[in-house]
Amino acid sequence: MYPYEQYTGGGEDALVNSLRGSLSHVDGNWQGFHQNDLDAIVDLGKSTPILKITTGFLEDADAYVFLPTSVSFSVSEEGEEFIDVAHFDLAPPMARHAAAVKDISQDLSNVTARFVRVKAKNIGICPDWHMGRGDKAWLMIDEILVE
Repeated sequence: MYPYEQYTGGGEDALVNSLRGSLSHVDGNWQGFHQNDLDAIVDLGKSTPILKITTGFLEDADAYVFLPTSVSFSVSEEGEEFIDVAHFDLAPPMARHAAAVKDISQDLSNVTARFVRVKAKNIGICPDWHMGRGDKAWLMIDEILVE
Protein backbone atom coordinates (compact mmCIF):
# COMPACT_ATOMS: atom_id res chain seq x y z
CA MET A 1 0.00 0.00 0.00
CA TYR A 2 1.28 3.44 -0.89
CA PRO A 3 1.33 6.28 1.61
CA TYR A 4 -1.33 8.95 1.54
CA GLU A 5 -0.37 11.62 -1.02
CA GLN A 6 -0.13 14.34 1.65
CA TYR A 7 2.37 12.32 3.73
CA THR A 8 4.95 10.72 1.44
CA GLY A 9 7.92 11.52 3.67
CA GLY A 10 9.79 12.73 0.62
CA GLY A 11 9.02 9.99 -1.88
CA GLU A 12 9.91 6.44 -2.76
CA ASP A 13 13.17 6.32 -0.79
CA ALA A 14 11.79 8.13 2.27
CA LEU A 15 11.90 5.07 4.51
CA VAL A 16 15.61 4.48 3.86
CA ASN A 17 16.97 8.04 3.64
CA SER A 18 18.19 8.14 7.28
CA LEU A 19 16.03 11.20 8.02
CA ARG A 20 14.16 10.67 11.25
CA GLY A 21 10.82 12.29 11.94
CA SER A 22 10.14 14.68 14.79
CA LEU A 23 7.14 14.79 17.11
CA SER A 24 5.27 16.65 14.35
CA HIS A 25 3.55 14.54 11.71
CA VAL A 26 3.83 17.45 9.25
CA ASP A 27 7.63 17.80 9.37
CA GLY A 28 7.96 16.12 5.94
CA ASN A 29 9.77 12.99 7.19
CA TRP A 30 6.75 10.81 7.97
CA GLN A 31 4.98 8.48 5.57
CA GLY A 32 1.30 8.34 6.50
CA PHE A 33 -1.25 5.62 5.96
CA HIS A 34 -4.88 6.65 6.48
CA GLN A 35 -6.64 3.56 7.89
CA ASN A 36 -4.41 1.41 5.66
CA ASP A 37 -1.64 -0.96 6.69
CA LEU A 38 2.03 -0.64 5.80
CA ASP A 39 3.75 -3.27 3.66
CA ALA A 40 7.24 -2.10 2.64
CA ILE A 41 10.10 -4.01 1.04
CA VAL A 42 13.67 -2.74 1.15
CA ASP A 43 16.09 -4.03 -1.50
CA LEU A 44 19.62 -4.02 -0.08
CA GLY A 45 21.04 -4.58 -3.58
CA LYS A 46 22.84 -7.80 -2.70
CA SER A 47 22.76 -10.52 -0.08
CA THR A 48 23.98 -8.91 3.14
CA PRO A 49 24.43 -10.03 6.76
CA ILE A 50 21.71 -8.37 8.85
CA LEU A 51 22.39 -7.69 12.52
CA LYS A 52 19.41 -5.50 13.39
CA ILE A 53 16.18 -4.10 11.94
CA THR A 54 14.61 -0.95 13.41
CA THR A 55 11.50 1.00 12.46
CA GLY A 56 10.24 4.30 13.83
CA PHE A 57 6.57 5.11 14.37
CA LEU A 58 4.81 8.23 15.59
CA GLU A 59 2.08 8.29 18.20
CA ASP A 60 0.11 11.54 18.48
CA ALA A 61 -3.53 11.03 19.43
CA ASP A 62 -4.26 14.75 19.03
CA ALA A 63 -3.48 14.31 15.31
CA TYR A 64 -5.34 10.95 15.09
CA VAL A 65 -1.98 9.16 14.75
CA PHE A 66 -1.61 5.83 16.57
CA LEU A 67 1.04 3.15 16.86
CA PRO A 68 0.43 0.02 14.83
CA THR A 69 -1.27 -2.91 16.54
CA SER A 70 1.39 -5.26 15.17
CA VAL A 71 4.71 -5.10 13.34
CA SER A 72 6.55 -7.90 11.60
CA PHE A 73 9.97 -8.15 10.01
CA SER A 74 10.80 -10.76 7.37
CA VAL A 75 13.68 -11.39 4.98
CA SER A 76 14.20 -12.93 1.55
CA GLU A 77 17.00 -13.68 -0.87
CA GLU A 78 14.94 -13.33 -4.06
CA GLY A 79 12.12 -10.98 -2.98
CA GLU A 80 9.31 -13.51 -3.41
CA GLU A 81 9.29 -15.89 -0.45
CA PHE A 82 9.87 -14.20 2.90
CA ILE A 83 10.88 -15.75 6.22
CA ASP A 84 9.62 -14.09 9.39
CA VAL A 85 12.39 -13.03 11.75
CA ALA A 86 10.39 -10.96 14.28
CA HIS A 87 6.81 -10.14 15.23
CA PHE A 88 5.55 -7.62 17.76
CA ASP A 89 2.01 -7.16 19.08
CA LEU A 90 1.38 -3.73 20.56
CA ALA A 91 -1.44 -3.05 22.98
CA PRO A 92 -3.96 -0.51 21.75
CA PRO A 93 -3.84 2.82 23.59
CA MET A 94 -6.17 3.16 26.55
CA ALA A 95 -5.90 6.93 26.94
CA ARG A 96 -4.32 10.00 25.39
CA HIS A 97 -0.74 10.91 26.29
CA ALA A 98 1.99 13.17 24.93
CA ALA A 99 3.21 12.67 21.37
CA ALA A 100 6.12 10.24 21.11
CA VAL A 101 8.30 8.44 18.59
CA LYS A 102 8.48 4.70 19.20
CA ASP A 103 11.27 2.63 17.73
CA ILE A 104 10.65 -1.07 17.28
CA SER A 105 13.77 -3.12 16.71
CA GLN A 106 15.07 -6.64 16.64
CA ASP A 107 18.65 -7.83 16.97
CA LEU A 108 19.40 -10.75 14.67
CA SER A 109 22.13 -13.32 14.30
CA ASN A 110 22.98 -15.66 11.43
CA VAL A 111 20.63 -13.81 9.06
CA THR A 112 21.69 -12.96 5.53
CA ALA A 113 19.27 -11.58 2.94
CA ARG A 114 18.87 -9.13 0.07
CA PHE A 115 15.30 -8.04 0.87
CA VAL A 116 13.78 -6.88 4.15
CA ARG A 117 10.01 -6.61 4.52
CA VAL A 118 8.23 -4.61 7.20
CA LYS A 119 4.51 -4.95 7.77
CA ALA A 120 2.62 -2.81 10.25
CA LYS A 121 -1.09 -3.08 11.03
CA ASN A 122 -2.96 0.21 11.36
CA ILE A 123 -5.36 0.46 14.32
CA GLY A 124 -7.93 1.32 11.65
CA ILE A 125 -10.29 3.64 13.49
CA CYS A 126 -9.84 5.91 16.47
CA PRO A 127 -10.70 4.16 19.76
CA ASP A 128 -13.87 4.87 21.75
CA TRP A 129 -12.08 7.10 24.29
CA HIS A 130 -10.70 9.35 21.54
CA MET A 131 -12.36 12.63 20.50
CA GLY A 132 -12.51 11.29 16.93
CA ARG A 133 -13.89 7.88 17.88
CA GLY A 134 -14.94 5.97 14.79
CA ASP A 135 -12.93 8.20 12.42
CA LYS A 136 -10.09 6.78 10.31
CA ALA A 137 -6.78 6.57 12.16
CA TRP A 138 -3.31 7.37 10.84
CA LEU A 139 -0.22 5.17 10.90
CA MET A 140 3.03 7.16 10.52
CA ILE A 141 6.47 5.64 9.87
CA ASP A 142 9.69 7.58 9.32
CA GLU A 143 12.40 5.02 8.70
CA ILE A 144 13.43 1.41 8.20
CA LEU A 145 16.99 0.99 9.44
CA VAL A 146 18.87 -2.18 8.51
CA GLU A 147 22.25 -2.75 10.11
